[in-house]
Amino acid sequence: MSITVTIPTLNEERNLRRCLISIKRQKYKGRVEVIVADGGSSDNTIAVAKEFGATLVNNPKTDAESGKLLGIKYGHSHYFMILDADMSLEGTDWFKKMVKPLEENPEIVGSFTKFVSHPEDSALSKFITIDEIQRDPLFRYLTPGPDQVMVSKKGNYYLCRYKMDKIVPAGFCLYRKKQLLNLGLDKRHKFMELDTLSILVSHGLNMFAYVPSAGIHHPFLKDFKMLFRKRTRNLNQQFFNQPDERQFTWVDFAKLSSIIQLTAWVLYANSLILPFLVGIYRTLKYKNLIALYEPVFVWVTTNLILFTFLKSQEGRSLIARSWRI
Repeated sequence: MSITVTIPTLNEERNLRRCLISIKRQKYKGRVEVIVADGGSSDNTIAVAKEFGATLVNNPKTDAESGKLLGIKYGHSHYFMILDADMSLEGTDWFKKMVKPLEENPEIVGSFTKFVSHPEDSALSKFITIDEIQRDPLFRYLTPGPDQVMVSKKGNYYLCRYKMDKIVPAGFCLYRKKQLLNLGLDKRHKFMELDTLSILVSHGLNMFAYVPSAGIHHPFLKDFKMLFRKRTRNLNQQFFNQPDERQFTWVDFAKLSSIIQLTAWVLYANSLILPFLVGIYRTLKYKNLIALYEPVFVWVTTNLILFTFLKSQEGRSLIARSWRI
């Protein structure tokens, strides 16, 4: 079966080359179509895409989520997936491993894998990749991991059943394109990975396959400066003032229980000692000293998100409404 891989870009020549090399080395018998949705790069991104035979599509809105949507509109394959330009596929049988569950079980909506780190990665990238789907500590607190939704093991993958209040936030899935089109996802303004999961589950399409042996390398955090930039950008571009109503919610500001849960986290994060103890626990559990970054990462990300909410008019409105519950 054919696969469309959509990669949104904006000045990503170095990352894109690594990503495309990882796709090219795959030993997959089916056709692989690569669509690079470019937002107006001024470096050699377009030249790199042409070098590897990718299909170039102009993304006038420049943001990554709008670019990802173009892959659904212009792709011509049975399966559809997205990759960020700074991601690369592990090994040479990645597509084969990820397609297998979908071929074996028609009830499976999508397959996803874990993230892996390499020795040369930064300490922050290694830290966040201790979690197999690269969740920040706050998101580990708010959402389930793959092990919490597994129902059975099927060879090299695990069958997972999602519920609306129990969705693993792993959005880089291999999907059946027809199912996405049937739900009108090509009519939305953006392709939001986690919203896509919620839309599928809300329509009863809730069976997923977790394929840990495939693996994606995603060294996206070089330092704290990059962490600040990415987390602030994500809130501004993916949370506030969205053209489509968000379907996936990390926190339901209309529920008192959610507000209490979030307040408890803020107090926990700023205690420092409690995250430090968790860091020690995770160091022993995973036998990895990088886990000792826990208290610093928790404090920085929690207060950065809080500051960004307070800085935004929409964020302040959400907080104000929650306190009136």
